Amino acid sequence: MSRIRFPYSDTHVVLELPRSLPVRLLVPGKAGLPADPAGEITRALRNPVGTGPLPELAQTKKSAVIMVSDQTRLAPTHLFLPYLIEEIVKGGIRKENITVVVGVGAHREASAAEVLSIVGHEVYSTVLCLSSSPSPEKCVVLGKTSRGTPIQIFRQVAEGDLKVATGNIEPHWMAAYSGGAKALVPGVAGLETIEKNHSLSVKGQAVRDPNQNAVRADAEEAAEQLGLDFIFNVVTDHRGRLVQAFAGHPVGAHRAGCVLAGKHYYVSTVQPADIVLASAGGFPKDQSLYQAVKALQNTAAVVKPGGTIVLAASCREGFGNEVFRHWAGLGLGEDELLERFARGFVLGAHKAALAAGITKKCRVYLVSDLSPKISEQLHFLTFPNMQQAFEAALRLCKGASPDIAAVPYAGLTFFA
Repeated sequence: MSRIRFPYSDTHVVLELPRSLPVRLLVPGKAGLPADPAGEITRALRNPVGTGPLPELAQTKKSAVIMVSDQTRLAPTHLFLPYLIEEIVKGGIRKENITVVVGVGAHREASAAEVLSIVGHEVYSTVLCLSSSPSPEKCVVLGKTSRGTPIQIFRQVAEGDLKVATGNIEPHWMAAYSGGAKALVPGVAGLETIEKNHSLSVKGQAVRDPNQNAVRADAEEAAEQLGLDFIFNVVTDHRGRLVQAFAGHPVGAHRAGCVLAGKHYYVSTVQPADIVLASAGGFPKDQSLYQAVKALQNTAAVVKPGGTIVLAASCREGFGNEVFRHWAGLGLGEDELLERFARGFVLGAHKAALAAGITKKCRVYLVSDLSPKISEQLHFLTFPNMQQAFEAALRLCKGASPDIAAVPYAGLTFFA
């Protein structure tokens, strides 16, 4: 027997397969890790792309706000954040005038314990650290983009003098890549802004090229109007370890990082398989169904029509979004749900629509901590473990020799 380990929450699940069944392993490219991560952070800060260094930018400012990713992302914020604060202080802004904002987008607000875990004890104890909120009463409106998106931004970010955005860069179905201005929209934006921005993706404008992507262009226009001064982005491996850092201009530095992220996370086109064995990649990629659907999007590209995806995803926070939960609970068939969604983009409902599009193409067998009732609302079939799910998929092949692919980090494995 051969054994394949699939990340699951904070641990792994193991699947045993007969050696007579060959399996193609599809994973992100191997990335060389820097021998000195601190040195890589310092290198990027001292050699910014398209801007002056942070101390220089801080010299004419009285306060600073730094936007960081929430717990659903793989950015090693605790590692690089102290260096950014040190550079800002060198420019003359005192620590009591620096605010760190965890951008949650349309996700739930981060708890105090989560904020502490994200930023680290040193930063948490020396500067003001808080979670953003998409609630209108906690945001201010600063105009509109040329595409009509209201620029509704978390008040503490809007009021910061020097504005710095951080995050990790990886492929993104809507915005081409994460990172850059996404720390602002959707990161610290209001719900109306996020919904309008994301709605651009259904108009055929969510393309892989970040320079041709309407969702990203809209966010970058909002960032320019707000006055985003500087970004610090990283490319990580699939375990969240820093590979390379990029700092400087919100667009120029971001595009430099996109080149590396594209080489790392995209796998060359592969032949579709009868059975795709997948994991979202463990925590935080399988924190909720809202996150795990991204893994289904990726694996749907490499499964044959009528084939089976077996997905391991803990989803310990359930749906992860109330609108998503509501749409899943409507009891609609795939065609009916997709037709209803086509009438107008609804943030959260887009996840139910994505799931419906996938289950129209293939079967989805889910191994999770969810009750069968929840997953069946999305037309998934629930199994208690990967072994039983795989054996059920294998029986459907009716004795034929199936083509099998394994994608243990499906939330971060994209197919060209």
